[in-house]
Amino acid sequence: MNGKQLLVTVVLSSLLTTALLGGFFAWSGFVAGQQITTEDGEGQADPAPITATGDETGSIFTSATADEMTGEGGDGSMSSMTSTASAASLENGVNMSHWFIMGSHLLPRNSAMQYAYTINGCIYITNSGGESRMQYPVTLPDRAIIKSMDIFYNDTSANNLFVWLTRYVPGQSNEDVVSVGSSGNAGWGTSSSPEVTHIVDNGSWAYSLNYSWSGVTNNTLQICGIRINYIDPFYATFLPLTVNE
Repeated sequence: MNGKQLLVTVVLSSLLTTALLGGFFAWSGFVAGQQITTEDGEGQADPAPITATGDETGSIFTSATADEMTGEGGDGSMSSMTSTASAASLENGVNMSHWFIMGSHLLPRNSAMQYAYTINGCIYITNSGGESRMQYPVTLPDRAIIKSMDIFYNDTSANNLFVWLTRYVPGQSNEDVVSVGSSGNAGWGTSSSPEVTHIVDNGSWAYSLNYSWSGVTNNTLQICGIRINYIDPFYATFLPLTVNE
């Protein structure tokens, strides 16, 4: 390779690196809403579950009159859920990847717990069984960089729901990575966590979502979806050493 070719190669490499870094730090400027709670993701047994009054089982949805032969089992009638913060992540994120589950994927930690499915992935607790959390395992690529978490919910309650992403040394310790809660009581909504920079280490930690419904046992508080936004390990190699390590 002659001197001219080497110079062109260096210039092109510098431009590519600059573009990637510029996009990443633009995304880093995104300010997400956050919920503050003194609880942690692991949680303890619920000492005083709130029981529902009135019609617990009445659905807040308008169900389809007939099964339309879809996986959902019915059309239902619901507002489109959009998230300004999530949209910002999608538009401004540099090669951002996403891990997404429905609320109905969450698993009870207590066999006595009972919950009801409404529609489009949403569930609510009907009997806590003395428990305060539901969980779901999170599997992300090793060395991926977690940046934020979004939740999708239907909240018409005076209480809020919360979701934590928690890492564990099984049987020994736990540490919350990021958390986010619902806001207000206007119904359909989304919330996004504050931005974090956490490098996934599957060799040392097991990762899990932890969901709390603040003791509410009726359909005024429903979890519908949880999304984790992260940078794939391949693209993480382009970031500065101080972020990557």
